[in-house]
Amino acid sequence: MKKRMGIGLLLVLVLISAATGCTAVWDTGATEDKKQSGAPPAEEPVVLHVYNTMGENINTEQAEAYIHRTMPGVKIESTYEIAPKMENAQLAAVRSGGGPEILYTQDYYTYVQSGYLKDLTSEPFLKNYMISALNDAEVGGKVYALPVGNGYISGLMVNRQLLADMGYDMPRTQEEFMGLCRRIQERREETGVRAYAFGMLYNDAAAVVAMPFLLDAYTDSEYVQWLNLYRNNPAGVSFENPAFARVLKGIDELESMGLYENGDFLMSSKQNLREVVRGNAVMCSVSYVDYAVHFEEKLRDVNGVPSFKIEKDGKQVWVKAEDFVFIPYMGRTREDRWLATNGDWYLGINANITDETVLRACRLYLEYVASTEFAPEYYSASVPVGATTFYRRDDTLNYDYFQNTHPEFYQCLTEHSIVKNPYQFYGSDLFTFALRHYLCGQNYYAGLEGASSYMKIGGTEGMLEALEEYRTTGKNRYQVPDHVVGKTDKTYNYVRIFSRSNESALGNLLADALRQYTGADLAAINAGTLTAELEEGEITESDLATSMLYGLNNHVVTVRCKGANLISILSTNNLTDAVRADQSSVFGGMVIPSGFTYTITYEPLEDNAYGGQAEISDVRLLNGEPVDPDAWYTVATTDYELGGSDGWDAFTVLPPDKPAQLPEGIALYQSFDPGNESACRLFDLSTDTYDEQYQQITDWARNQPNIIDAVIAYIESHSENGVLEPVAIDGRIRIVNMPEGLDVEKNKIRLD
Repeated sequence: MKKRMGIGLLLVLVLISAATGCTAVWDTGATEDKKQSGAPPAEEPVVLHVYNTMGENINTEQAEAYIHRTMPGVKIESTYEIAPKMENAQLAAVRSGGGPEILYTQDYYTYVQSGYLKDLTSEPFLKNYMISALNDAEVGGKVYALPVGNGYISGLMVNRQLLADMGYDMPRTQEEFMGLCRRIQERREETGVRAYAFGMLYNDAAAVVAMPFLLDAYTDSEYVQWLNLYRNNPAGVSFENPAFARVLKGIDELESMGLYENGDFLMSSKQNLREVVRGNAVMCSVSYVDYAVHFEEKLRDVNGVPSFKIEKDGKQVWVKAEDFVFIPYMGRTREDRWLATNGDWYLGINANITDETVLRACRLYLEYVASTEFAPEYYSASVPVGATTFYRRDDTLNYDYFQNTHPEFYQCLTEHSIVKNPYQFYGSDLFTFALRHYLCGQNYYAGLEGASSYMKIGGTEGMLEALEEYRTTGKNRYQVPDHVVGKTDKTYNYVRIFSRSNESALGNLLADALRQYTGADLAAINAGTLTAELEEGEITESDLATSMLYGLNNHVVTVRCKGANLISILSTNNLTDAVRADQSSVFGGMVIPSGFTYTITYEPLEDNAYGGQAEISDVRLLNGEPVDPDAWYTVATTDYELGGSDGWDAFTVLPPDKPAQLPEGIALYQSFDPGNESACRLFDLSTDTYDEQYQQITDWARNQPNIIDAVIAYIESHSENGVLEPVAIDGRIRIVNMPEGLDVEKNKIRLD
């Protein structure tokens, strides 16, 4: 759900500064003159300027060495800038006919349509598994770009050895894939094997309205017929259709069995992935590259065979990596061109470049990136022809298109809405808010839980009736007014990269609210929880949901830990080695403290205004005493952080002298698994009864009040005459030698 750690890479780029008018552009005209004068193209020097927006993970020297096998004269120069400045500069240069050789973008398709990037149709040089998959599937290799960054590259992880043992071949077409799902379903009771295949098969019309689809439903011919009608004419079908009701009922049943994650609709739980690895399931959906290459880090040569160790039937066994295959999803554009989907960032070649020598160098660089970052050596890939997925983040969704195509659904998704955060879509009308996310398979955003007034949409039957009633009459039986919870005489400012790397009044409000709500000694929460400013005036529940996005589904818990654990979390989350100071794509930003203070000292990096080596020191309580590494403290945080997310692993490996029984107020998050001996010992979990105990603990955690509830309580208790007492920046985070690019004073940014 959350976007945390990005995959670093070096991006090829010429420095463009639109504001200053300074450019360093490859002069294609000059190159043509040289070619005409008779100079051999292969001997011409080529300089590729690397525009690094996400870290130093790709070694420039190694990239040059790779290219030099074919083109010895190529040189790579690296620089750094944050993405928005780079996008604006490079686009300005491209429009004027110049620009960098290779562009970075979050909207590749639009760039190709606009003529800024070359259409890389049928280019064979991109050899990562997604590109190979497209070629394997014989769809013509119509690939636009190399997806990079922490993209939502999604697909199915398949245990093909289990598939072979069951007598099945790997499907090569959509029809074969549907038939395989049907046969697995029919033999489920006989074999005990499931297919956790919660994927999406979309045509363009279905993608526009984001109707969720369970692959198991392809065994239901009546549902397939209903879906086809829905795709062609959404207004002409009824949500009361029995086939549609059966699919939703099936989802409800899977949820009750703990087999379906109703969060990110492209991601199954880690438990499902473990079941595939252990041979109890044929396949499961996976999201993020991390899942696709999850086993690569653990690969070992066993008798010359790349393998990884797993726990199966109570024993540690070695499994051959070649037994598994990742099938990536693909998307099809309106012009029937194929695009490897679900990447947050893409690399492509500037459409202005015509010189074959430069193009050759660009291809080699992209090939290097693909072969090092996105090609697990021991995986092959294949994709069913025609099996497409469509995933759109809210900030890239083309609302105009489906407003014209399906106006009644556009009204459902936008009526009474409030849009403040460009990356999310929130509404004061709970039903339209819930409807949108339900249709997208994201109904965990259906409303606030706990003590707040937002109600949660009911089960399948009630939802179907409400959908039909609202679609045909416009009446909304679930509409809940957006409650006013307080008032503020000041605006609590938010600027993403600055709010993630500096102390802010909004962050202090959040951390203090958690500490007060729990009565804990201290509180620690990551700055990534903040997502938008809180404006002056009345404060409503939807205002808080917009300003603190993850407050909707993160629950407030208290952990008892030693000071050493807390200090370790500060060091990890602030990335003390090679810190990305802008914190825009690393973990969840810096730690916001309450009840204690700490110092970050940066050693700036040369030619990098946004990064530096960092050191954490001087961690003190409010009374001035140092935090004792050996002393015990109660710390308020969230179940998300308690589970080790955002690199907070120190909470998952608490010292063994901690009381074994699970005390009241401590939640165990989903990242624990039966193989985690520390977690099992800490929470007195037996591997024999792990699943039952795990479910009890996670159920308990999800029933705890969420972050928004804690903030509402803080507002109520700290208001005079209905107005919230101002929360200020008080120096709880001391920063020494802040990199210039993130210095709020030098950049004239206010976070108070």
